[in-house]
Amino acid sequence: MNPTLFVILTFALLGTVIGASAPAVPELVPYHHYVQTLVAGQDMDAQHYLAFPIVTRLGPEELLIGYKRGYSHAHDKEADFDLIRFNPATERLNPQRASLHRDNVNLQNGEFVRFGNGDIACYIDAQQSGRSTRLGLVEFRSTDGGRTFKDMGKMGLADGVEYGYVFDFITEGKTTWMLAMTFTNLPGAKPLTPKNTKGWVAVLRSDDSGKSWQCVKNLSAEFKLPLNESAFVRHRDGFIFVCRPYTTQQPVVVTDGQFNAVRQVDLIAQYPFVGQVLGRPRVFEKDGHHYILGRNTYKPGHAPPPLGRPDSIKVSTSNRMKLSLLRFDPETLAVTKRVILDNAENHNVVDGYYAVPWWQTRAGKTYFNLVTYKRIANRSPDIVRMEYDWDEVK
Repeated sequence: MNPTLFVILTFALLGTVIGASAPAVPELVPYHHYVQTLVAGQDMDAQHYLAFPIVTRLGPEELLIGYKRGYSHAHDKEADFDLIRFNPATERLNPQRASLHRDNVNLQNGEFVRFGNGDIACYIDAQQSGRSTRLGLVEFRSTDGGRTFKDMGKMGLADGVEYGYVFDFITEGKTTWMLAMTFTNLPGAKPLTPKNTKGWVAVLRSDDSGKSWQCVKNLSAEFKLPLNESAFVRHRDGFIFVCRPYTTQQPVVVTDGQFNAVRQVDLIAQYPFVGQVLGRPRVFEKDGHHYILGRNTYKPGHAPPPLGRPDSIKVSTSNRMKLSLLRFDPETLAVTKRVILDNAENHNVVDGYYAVPWWQTRAGKTYFNLVTYKRIANRSPDIVRMEYDWDEVK
C-alpha cells in the first residue's frame, strides 16, 4: 500500500474510534420553566433599552437587582444604572426604586462587590457619551446594607493601572479578590503584544474593603489568551476560571492558590454544542457539582431541532442564541450534562442572556432562579426572572 494512503487511512480510522468512544453528553430542556417579567422595556417612556442585570442578596426576603437603562446595547449618549428590590419568597417587587446616575456618562456594565466589613460596592464600566471609550471604573457604595448608595468617584489605580470593567469577585474574611479588565486608552494598560491591542484581565486583591487594590496576576498572560468577560470560583486550594476570549476558544482553567494555571481545556474544541464562546459566563458550585451558566450560540448544524416543529419545516440558522447551563467535572473538566434554560424554541433572540443565579426554597422544594435580560427582534429588551426545578436541572 502507498505509505501516504496508509497514514491517511490510519488517522481516519483512529478518528472514527475516538469519536465513537467519546461519551455522549445528555441534554435537557426543562419541563418546569417559569418566566416573570420584572421590568418591561416597552413600559419605559425613555431609556427603554434594559440590559446587563446583576444581583446581590440583602437578606432572606430581599434581593437587590441592578441593570442598565439606556437607549441601545452600546454607544449610548447617557445611560443610568437602575436598582430595584425583589422579594424571592412572595415573588413581588418592592415599589422603591433608585437610579445610579452621572450626567452625560453611559453607565454600561456593573457588578456588586460585598466586602468583609459589610459594605456593598457597585463598580460600573463608565463610558464616554455616544461612544464606547472607557472612562475608568466608577464606584457607588452602600454602608447601610444596600439601602442607599453614594457616588465615590473613580476606583483609581491598582499598581499604576486603571481598570474599566469588573466581572466577578470572591470575599473571604478581610480579603476580596476581583476580576477586572483594562483598556488600552486607560493609564497603565499597554497592549500585551503588538498584535494584541486589547487590554487584559487581571486578578486584583484588597485587604481593606476596597480602599486600595493590588494586581495579583495578569490572567491574559498566564492563560496565553486575549480575555474579556471572566468568572471564577474557589476549588480546593485554588480556583476554577471560565473566560470569554477574543478568539474561537472557550477556556476553562484550574489554577493553584497563586493563580498559576494547572489545567486548561477548550470546550469548543471538545464539544460541538458549544458554539461561538459563552457570553458573560458565570461559574459556581452547588450540591457538590460545578456549573457554567452563559449565553451559547450554537454552530450551524449542531443546534437541536426547535421544539414543536416537524423536521420538514425549515428554520433560519442565522440566530441560535440560547441560555445554557453546563455541569462539569472539576477534576477532568469534562462536561457531564447540558441544559437549554431558554430559547429551545429557536425564537429570534437578538440580544440577551447575561444571567445571574440564585436558589429559593418554597414548601421544602428548591428552585433554581436567575435574572437576565432578553430582547426579541423588533422589541425592547426586558429584565426577566426565570425559575426551574433544581432537582430537574441539576
